[in-house]
Amino acid sequence: MKHLLACCLLLAGGAAQAATLWWVTSDITPVARTAMVERLGRAAGFDVVHTEFPLSGEPALTATERDDVRQRLAQAAVVWVDAPHALAARRLEALLGAELPAGPRVVWATPSAPPRGVAGYLVAGGEHNLAQAVALAAGRPVAAVPIERWPLKGVYHPDAPAPFDSPAALRAWRHDDRPLVAVLVHRANFVNGGAAWLDRWLRMFERSGLQAVAVFCPQADLAGLAQLMTVDGRPMASVIVTHQLLSQAAALQPLFARWDVPVLSTLPYRKGDEAAWSADPAGLAPADVPPYLVWPEAAGAIDPVVVVAMADGGRRVDLIDRQAQAVVDKAMRLVQLQRLPVAGKRVVAMVYPQTTSFLNVPRSLARVSEGLAEAGYTVPAVSAAQWEAGLAAPAPGEAATLPLAVYMHWWSGLPVAVRDRIAARWGAPGRSPSVVTRDGERVFVISRLRAGHLSVVLQPPRGDTGTDDHRATAPPSHRYLATYLWAQHAADALIHFGTHGTQEWAAGKARGLDVWDDAWLPLGDLPVIYPYIVDNVGEAMTAKRRGRALLLSHRTPVLAVAGLAPAVGDVHELLHQWSVAEPGPLKAALQQQAAGRLVAHGLHRDLGWSAARVAADFNGFVAALHPHLDALAQAVQPQGLAVFGQVPDAAQRRRTVLQALRGPLRERFGDQWALERPGEAARWVDAAFDDPTHPLAERARALDGLLATEGEMPALLHALAGGFVTAGPGGDPVRHPESLPTGRNLVGLDPARLPTPAAYGVATALFDRWLAGWRTAHQGEVPQRVALSLWAGETVRQQGVMEAQALVALGVQPVWDDSGRPTGLRVIPAAELGRPRVDVLLSITGSYRDQFPALMALLDKAVAAAAAAEPDNPIAANDRAVADTLLRRGVDPATARTLARARVFGNLPGAYGSGVGAGQSSAGERFLAQMSQPYVDGVAAGTLAPGAARASLAAHLRHTDAAMLSRSSNLYGVLTSDEPFQYLGGLAAAAKVAGRTVPVALYVSQLQDTSAATTMPAAQAVAIELRSQLLHPAWQAAMRAEGAAGRREVGKVLHALRGWQAAAPGVVRADQWHAAQGVLPRPLRPAVVAPPAPAPTPEPTPATEPPRHGILLVKQPDAVTAPEPLSRALALVLMALLVASGAAWQARVSTGATVRFPRRS
Repeated sequence: MKHLLACCLLLAGGAAQAATLWWVTSDITPVARTAMVERLGRAAGFDVVHTEFPLSGEPALTATERDDVRQRLAQAAVVWVDAPHALAARRLEALLGAELPAGPRVVWATPSAPPRGVAGYLVAGGEHNLAQAVALAAGRPVAAVPIERWPLKGVYHPDAPAPFDSPAALRAWRHDDRPLVAVLVHRANFVNGGAAWLDRWLRMFERSGLQAVAVFCPQADLAGLAQLMTVDGRPMASVIVTHQLLSQAAALQPLFARWDVPVLSTLPYRKGDEAAWSADPAGLAPADVPPYLVWPEAAGAIDPVVVVAMADGGRRVDLIDRQAQAVVDKAMRLVQLQRLPVAGKRVVAMVYPQTTSFLNVPRSLARVSEGLAEAGYTVPAVSAAQWEAGLAAPAPGEAATLPLAVYMHWWSGLPVAVRDRIAARWGAPGRSPSVVTRDGERVFVISRLRAGHLSVVLQPPRGDTGTDDHRATAPPSHRYLATYLWAQHAADALIHFGTHGTQEWAAGKARGLDVWDDAWLPLGDLPVIYPYIVDNVGEAMTAKRRGRALLLSHRTPVLAVAGLAPAVGDVHELLHQWSVAEPGPLKAALQQQAAGRLVAHGLHRDLGWSAARVAADFNGFVAALHPHLDALAQAVQPQGLAVFGQVPDAAQRRRTVLQALRGPLRERFGDQWALERPGEAARWVDAAFDDPTHPLAERARALDGLLATEGEMPALLHALAGGFVTAGPGGDPVRHPESLPTGRNLVGLDPARLPTPAAYGVATALFDRWLAGWRTAHQGEVPQRVALSLWAGETVRQQGVMEAQALVALGVQPVWDDSGRPTGLRVIPAAELGRPRVDVLLSITGSYRDQFPALMALLDKAVAAAAAAEPDNPIAANDRAVADTLLRRGVDPATARTLARARVFGNLPGAYGSGVGAGQSSAGERFLAQMSQPYVDGVAAGTLAPGAARASLAAHLRHTDAAMLSRSSNLYGVLTSDEPFQYLGGLAAAAKVAGRTVPVALYVSQLQDTSAATTMPAAQAVAIELRSQLLHPAWQAAMRAEGAAGRREVGKVLHALRGWQAAAPGVVRADQWHAAQGVLPRPLRPAVVAPPAPAPTPEPTPATEPPRHGILLVKQPDAVTAPEPLSRALALVLMALLVASGAAWQARVSTGATVRFPRRS
């Protein structure tokens, strides 16, 4: 067995022929226990040799390993096999039982060992017992010292003579009415002599005015844990802090929910001491993500903070004081939330001013203020119209101030390095442009809306004057920090209102952040509650972990079946008439009429046909059009926006239920039910609510019940009361009804289980179909390389289908264990594969890098295995080509080989965003600059020469023929946010800058329904989404009903169109621009967006960029300059939104003309 390791050989005291003590363990024996054996054994004159066997691995020793065991046995005077847990005992007995039978020299410390002698001392553990065991092994005469048995469970206080077996015993020892914090720890901390750090931490709680104890108990003994934690049916603790591996998360959460107090998560840094952790940009090793982040979150724990470092190879546990104190401070603030009277609590809600994902913010704030008022808060109910007007133009008299002196007191407490970093970018605090003199005092002015004890603040840009919202390279400005510092003083809790803001995207470690990192610096000890859309779990985990937040899931908008827009429906009806007409003049007339309307509506361009080709092959075109019309009819249409704390009405809920029941509808009415029989399908689903014998009655009513459950406002109030909010999964409610009801503490999934076998099955069929289509269109050739854009949220939704497509392309298959975890890889032989291997390139987002390092490492291993499968296969050939390119650029050979093998590229550690924006002519350069950090085996490649990373990604992109991203949500498409054009379009733009002359073909894997998964060109995905949403009357009507929030959604779509045009001009056509601007108010339309010139030929017009004009937006009294030139279309949207908001604005166009929009009466 290759994992058999001789880890340590320690020579004792210079003895010439010291006896050897062979210490045999599994890899779950704590390092501290091994360190204690080494230390005590060395003091007794032994050489201590340690051999460790992993719990997983081959079932038996190889011949070589067997010989090694026998040799070590022959050399050892004493052999101790440490297997105090049943799992370790079974493993070691299977491997070593025949070779190391128990006897005078060989002692097995197992659960079944006799409770006496050396075995008894070893099983009991602890400094005292191990010392007695070493003395006996050395043959020293010792008195018959009883074994000290540390209890299996108990309540520990460093000043108490022994652990307590109940809260009553603790209270009898010391009566204390202060709030109590219970730190859940493993018993091993005590029996392995490693509790000094814990004693220090408990005393930190005590110095802050809290009681603190440690509680240890086997997780399987939930009744025992309840006994230790409960007094008269109530929890003894006001706050629970867990410092355990919570492998029993599902069982623990109901217990935590019953106790109803916050559970804070803490974790160790296992790769070195405090200095190593401080310098580590990862913050937490990839292998530690599941046990230390995912498992506690599944139990409902929040705010994961690294508090200890395992120094000296794990032999010493060091408390990281600033981190430990941060947990103490947060616990104190949570206790204050519990004890403050409701009428006295103050809350700050911070709203990201640009856009909030599918949430109507004014109406949501109205519901929140109403809910707070009903709960007894000193908050008046404020209407949505009042919030909307106030957000557009806050009254100057409502502004708050933070004295510069208060800021300077806080500033002086920061480490010098932190102050220097911020001052180097923004200058001294007193020089901030946000500091003014008011009533003789220098202050920061905080613009806000106030409704009693509720203050609403627009989240400021991270820069003093610009919008550095997602640029992690710049530290937060004094203005930004002052706003948060004011909130810390002014509020008892902060609500980050809606998906998503900017704080969590600031710089810092990828995981396990430092309190001095830019991302955590603004937050201090303020409890953060973060309402987040239920269908964006990937970014939600960033907000949860980097935002120290309790996430509350909120609803998506109503998700309806789009159906055909009336104009397209008329075309479909004409085609139906044509299809049933007999050959003759009528059929010819219908064909001519249908062809004219098809061309007029641009449907032929959706499929890449010219008008001439339609006329020449009308039958062929209709055959190609029919699936496209079906896709339009079945497309999901978000109707309006969600309102936090408000349940959709029954009619709206039924639209979502209809969408969720597509599978049964296909079975009953055929695959094209939405195109051919929509009315029948809707009536059949409606009948399920009236007829209990209906085959869908139970399912339809259950889903409607979940959609009708209002858990959001109660959860917010409960969080503000310092209670426990139950954790629950997120996801698309149509695909995953288990994400309902909303109002739960969002959690992710275990990345160690990805890709799942089911995902690999879907990926195999999906990639094979796409590859067959590619080869048909390219004379049988396979692509040289396919790039895949990987996002955390997408991976969570589809559980690794995109990663599995990469494996399928390479001809590699995961090997899963019995629990469904991929534990290895199988390279499919070339003969079995039956096609050339296809190389891959993986472009990852910052959130993906933080959450899925194990998947990145798995994909790297797959690339290496595929490259070695056959000599000179495409993967190996690409390695050589890239290496040669880099060598010619002067990169040293070793680095060139590493970068040539790298396939995973993304942001630098701690950075986020693609660098690509709408309206940028330099999209490719920005993408290469921002997204070229190579990752190898899940971690960032080492220090590289300037330009080497960029050159490496550029070289890989030159050999890339196609790029894909996935859409697996029924809500998030290719036009609902910036990210699709930034990341997929950015790849195409970067490849062009890198020197690729043929454009990279862009595709979207549509995975909303994995039973009907398909991959289509990005241009087709845009066409479908445009027709089913922006250009669809039902969508337009729903957005008009949302007021200013709906107009912002229109702006988002046009912004995305503009971004696609800038990054990948072939994706958006001129006629689509023309149709999109037609959605805007007619009086403004011609002045800003000129219709494109008609196409000179009947061929599809090439996608052309609308004319660009610079625009300066000036809101009195502050000026904000847009960072990039904007298109006329986007300028119009911005103007229209500003007019609608009721504020006085100026728009100064690049021609010099000035247009003033007066305040609306």
